Amino acid sequence: MKPRIQLLSRLVTTACLAAGALLFASCGGDGGDGDANGTSGGLSLKQLVIALKANKNPQHMLAEKDELEKYLGEKLNRQVKVIIPTSSAVIVESFKNGTLDIGYLSSTDAARNLDEAAASILLIHLKNGQPHYNSIWLSLKDKEYDSVDDLAGKPVAFASSSSTSGYLIPTWDLSKRGHVGPEKALTDYFSQTIYGT
Repeated sequence: MKPRIQLLSRLVTTACLAAGALLFASCGGDGGDGDANGTSGGLSLKQLVIALKANKNPQHMLAEKDELEKYLGEKLNRQVKVIIPTSSAVIVESFKNGTLDIGYLSSTDAARNLDEAAASILLIHLKNGQPHYNSIWLSLKDKEYDSVDDLAGKPVAFASSSSTSGYLIPTWDLSKRGHVGPEKALTDYFSQTIYGT
């Protein structure tokens, strides 16, 4: 049941993104659909191209891709093409060259697109009503650590090297504290770094 709920959540979010993109696309430029008074006979975007961030279940993603194309195509009354790029660099370049209209991305990939001035944020996912979530450091209960500062020379594990909350934010926290940076790697601060999958 959970994959179905996730699919519905993704469909609703992507449908909102698609509707917003179509609205913005129909408001700007000379798409040739309007008359001399500026009234439009319809939306100017003939095909909507959406990128989904690839996940670890390719078969599920392909089924989701097909369902999303069909659902949005019917709701928006136009052709919808959903792509699943294998790298975030493809998404950045696709936004830059105008071959991509919407991306359903992780926060890390969204930040990369903002840094490259390739795209802007149209909608964000709210977690517990907030546009952000927390990243926390955990240790065994019997250890006497009061702070991350006490972990110098100790082994540490991160959720995944591609995880925002399980790697990127903790590394940023370490950087703010001066423990890592351009000249200091994680392995310079910790005795060992381990990554989950």
